[in-house]
Amino acid sequence: MAASGTGWITPQQGLQAFDQLVRQDLTAGMVVAVDWPLFAEGLDGRSPLLEELLPETDAGHEADDVATPAHDLLSQLKEVAAERESLLVAFLQGEVQAVLRLPSAPSPSVGFSDLGMDSLMSVELRNRLNQTLAGEFVVSTTAVFDYPNIAGLARHLAEELGQAGEDEQLVAVRERPVREPRPQVRLEEDGIAIVGMACRFPGAPDLSAFWRLLETGKSAVTDGRQDSGPWSGITGDPAAEDAAYRRGAFVEGIDQFDARFFRIAPIEARMMDPQQRMLLGVHHH
Repeated sequence: MAASGTGWITPQQGLQAFDQLVRQDLTAGMVVAVDWPLFAEGLDGRSPLLEELLPETDAGHEADDVATPAHDLLSQLKEVAAERESLLVAFLQGEVQAVLRLPSAPSPSVGFSDLGMDSLMSVELRNRLNQTLAGEFVVSTTAVFDYPNIAGLARHLAEELGQAGEDEQLVAVRERPVREPRPQVRLEEDGIAIVGMACRFPGAPDLSAFWRLLETGKSAVTDGRQDSGPWSGITGDPAAEDAAYRRGAFVEGIDQFDARFFRIAPIEARMMDPQQRMLLGVHHH
């Protein structure tokens, strides 16, 4: 959403917007954080309303004057340089909690992998950090792996931001950062590392088998499931009279799942989507 121009609203932003809505006595109102120029880039055509909004965005009009997370965090980092690391720890706890959907703030010393963070979540965390730091410092793609807990990452960010402050005196906070173009991160500067590959498809329990399936051009469609079931009443039942319910491409062993290995109660595992169980097994493999 952030990449398309729609950001998130902090509690401070929400309270300020709520105060403005109440004072205006509107019948109905909507609050949304939008970077209109970035949002417009993703559209094939622009409506007259959007054309009116874009000049106001560039001109920095007074409407919706709400502080952004970058404003809040960077201002505090500049004012309390001595407490920069502890401030970053508290900030990262909130960001990690939001990305992982945790019920409470995680401990700074617990590893990201132990908290359940996967590669997609690490990218989301990195993108959120880059958006909040607003160009003061660009967090690398591998930061979550190089500094595998909140305390280590906070120490790294504090050092980098401290150096930026000494060299450039941390740029003064912009009055309307939401309306200024978001700094573009040069993708070619980031290295790409394939940490691992895994898959599971009908007729191919692993990656090498899948490549062999592609090379030979073999069809994975079978007349009923090939592994033992029971499959009575289930799509792929070899005993089904109608071929439409009998024929298909089926993943073998879809009913097999080591629930206790993933610390999931057996009754909960039976209620899970089979695709989710398969994703856990393939990810671990």
